[in-house]
Amino acid sequence: MVPLFFSMLLNLQDGKDEHIRSACLDALASISSSMKWSQYYALLIRCFRYIKLKPDRQNPLLRLVSSILDHFHFSEMPRAHELEIASCDTPDPYVSLHKNLFPKIQKLTVNLKKQLTQNVKSKLESILSNIAAGIECNASVDQTEFFVFTHGLIEDCLEDEDNEHGSNKLDKEDKGIQAYHSDRLVSIDRRLSHLIAAFALGLLQNYMKNLKLDKEHGELLSLLDPFVSLLWRCLSSKHGNVTTTAIKCLSPLVRLPLPSLQSHADKIKNSLLVIVQGSVNASSPLSESCIKLLTTLLRSTRVTFSAGQLHMLTQFPLFVDLAKNPTFAALSLLKAIVHRKLEVPVIYDIIQIVAELMVQSQQEHIRKKCGQIFLQFLLGYHISEKRLQQHLDFLLANLSYKHPNGREAVLEMLHAVIKKFPQKIVDEKSQIFFVHLVFSLANDKDSKVRSMTAAAMKCLIGHVSSHSLVSILEYSQSWYIGGKQNLWGAAAQVLGLLVEVMGEGFKENICCVLPVMRSILQSALSALTHGEHDMSDEPIAPFWKEAYYSLVLFEKILHQFHDLCVGSDLEDMWEVICQFLLHPHFWLRNISNRILSLYFAVIDAHTKNHKIPTETFFLMKPSRLFLVAASFFSQLMAPVDDDASCTIIMQNLVLSICRLHSILGKNTCMDVAKFWSSLENSAQDQFHKAFTVLDPLKGKRMLLSCTSDVYVQRDQNQHPFISFLLHKLGKISLQMEATQMKVVFNCFKSISPEVLGYSGGNDSLNVYDDSSSYAYQMLLPLYKVCEGYTGKVISDELKQLAHEVRESIRAIMGNHFIQVYNLVRKNLKGKRDKRKRDEKIMAVVNPERNAKRKLRMAAKHRNHKRRKIMSMKMGRWMR
Repeated sequence: MVPLFFSMLLNLQDGKDEHIRSACLDALASISSSMKWSQYYALLIRCFRYIKLKPDRQNPLLRLVSSILDHFHFSEMPRAHELEIASCDTPDPYVSLHKNLFPKIQKLTVNLKKQLTQNVKSKLESILSNIAAGIECNASVDQTEFFVFTHGLIEDCLEDEDNEHGSNKLDKEDKGIQAYHSDRLVSIDRRLSHLIAAFALGLLQNYMKNLKLDKEHGELLSLLDPFVSLLWRCLSSKHGNVTTTAIKCLSPLVRLPLPSLQSHADKIKNSLLVIVQGSVNASSPLSESCIKLLTTLLRSTRVTFSAGQLHMLTQFPLFVDLAKNPTFAALSLLKAIVHRKLEVPVIYDIIQIVAELMVQSQQEHIRKKCGQIFLQFLLGYHISEKRLQQHLDFLLANLSYKHPNGREAVLEMLHAVIKKFPQKIVDEKSQIFFVHLVFSLANDKDSKVRSMTAAAMKCLIGHVSSHSLVSILEYSQSWYIGGKQNLWGAAAQVLGLLVEVMGEGFKENICCVLPVMRSILQSALSALTHGEHDMSDEPIAPFWKEAYYSLVLFEKILHQFHDLCVGSDLEDMWEVICQFLLHPHFWLRNISNRILSLYFAVIDAHTKNHKIPTETFFLMKPSRLFLVAASFFSQLMAPVDDDASCTIIMQNLVLSICRLHSILGKNTCMDVAKFWSSLENSAQDQFHKAFTVLDPLKGKRMLLSCTSDVYVQRDQNQHPFISFLLHKLGKISLQMEATQMKVVFNCFKSISPEVLGYSGGNDSLNVYDDSSSYAYQMLLPLYKVCEGYTGKVISDELKQLAHEVRESIRAIMGNHFIQVYNLVRKNLKGKRDKRKRDEKIMAVVNPERNAKRKLRMAAKHRNHKRRKIMSMKMGRWMR
């Protein structure tokens, strides 16, 4: 087949049957991928012979050679083929490339020296690229032979270039390399020598990328050392690709302790300076490579730069246009210059530009690099008091910069200055730092900027002397205690940071802070109760910001001093916090949840360690705990999108329901009428309020029916108050969004071992025949979700969660599970049958109303179908 394809390839006319020629090329290349090594070699020899015999067919033949190299070296070959190549009797890779491939390429280039075009040149580059890829992928290439091979190629090409300019004086210092190979590796037309040089340099560069250049590896360093002088000679090449690749090869070498660097470092440095000075375009690949290598040399302690040379570097065009066109390479070079502590006037002007770029640039990597340079300048240079103050004033003034990215960069710089400057300077500037940071903390609208401002403030508090710390504390307390409302929020934030840093040292200041905090919280509640505000709009709730930051301060105090949770002197604070659970502003509800979660955790630990009854604590009394649980239910009936908030609500719900079950499950509380009559009026009022929160329309009626003397309680182990809570949880899961359903189901999974554990051990099956039982209330929403009776689209994730919760309840209840589950199924079926009968009766009695009902149902079904289709499409798009 191969001779046939060659005949078709060579005999087709130009401009005609191009598709047949392409098919022949593809066929021959595909056949080469499955050839043995000897067949592959013979095929290449045949291609080169035809190139010599048929000069008019060079273009398709060169395309064929490139395709054969590509298919043979990079196609998927079986293991047997790889083993054959590795074990064949051909010479080693170095000898094979030297004595076989390159003579053919040499003959090729000799035949092309009168017909060299850009197209043919690109084909030759493609062939060299494929050969380079083959060498790089060949794991059997010996390291020493590779370095000798590349060194010889580069040296031959440099000789050709020198001879072309009439210069025969070469530096013959590297006698060790020449001893290995005295003859030329390849003799080709000098016009193409730069292509071979770029090919060899590219091989060297890629090989060094994959090497682990260890400073302790003596043998490797001895092989790399001769390349230093050779690469320095490449810097004088007139071909940009040779010079650029040589610079890239030098970059890793100058970091190594090579002996030749001592004698060639200055030569390399001077050559680079000449190249950069003569470069017209500062953003060209050659200029960028020079700048990167100069940066590496500047960072090295083995290379010396005079002040004049450093000053000359600052005159480069890339620094002249730094404000308009900042580049990462230019900033890296400037950082290395600043590290050398160049003392010239122009460096101060450049630093001012760098400071402005740190704030104004929209590129993050530019801002970060500018910040590093500016900080290095402030720490490393001997700056006068006036100039230092000017730089600090610049930073503080830009705390109000219009873009948040700029403010973030300024705060990072201030944080670093406070942390790394001597404490004496930080103490002197602490007051001005403090005032500006407080202003930013109080007025900035970006949450990330506020958090970074708090971090900078915290760093300032931790790095000043005790005298300055006392001053900051006094200022903050005076603002918090004073009558200026606009200072309360900022003062509370600063006091919170002081609590975090000072720890136990803040204890003596608590007695001054708590009365003011109590007053602010009461003012917020009073303004909410008596003011004429639209509670549907969160931001206009009066005093919400001051109350929020006061509660954050209270949370930090409780984290530091846990004993305050069990003390009796803060009962009024706990009552106020419980009222904030129903506040219209989400932030206040969220922080109140976090504080109560901390309270519950401390009470749990205290009861376990001291064996104290739970109900002795203020919020653990049944009436207050029931009201707290009802407040959590109310929060679930509002939109909740924050996962962390959902987690805290779920944890608080689980703990409050379990605690209520353990308290109300006692024998003294199971007789509801007797339990109700034993309560004080304040406790009964709290139950009334809780039932109203749970159900504003029927809550009080439900409470009266449960506490009346005619109420019949079928199971003495299941309290109707707990049953009502579980019933409400089930309704919330079906009426609200997916987030609330997930919270409710996780809550069911957590409380079921304790709530159903006792009843699950009861042998009486009549316990579960009541639709008000705990198990029934929990299984009802789970059944609707699992069986698809919710009337809305439920995600697969929620269905899976419902199945998991149902199975966990089955494991707890055992055989009783089937009885309750069947009761749920029976009751729902009865309701559906009754609704169908009523619809049929209505169709006869009132046909007009029935027609309107059918129209509503049809519209509902259309909307449901549209939502289902969209959810399926979104699912496919997400995948």
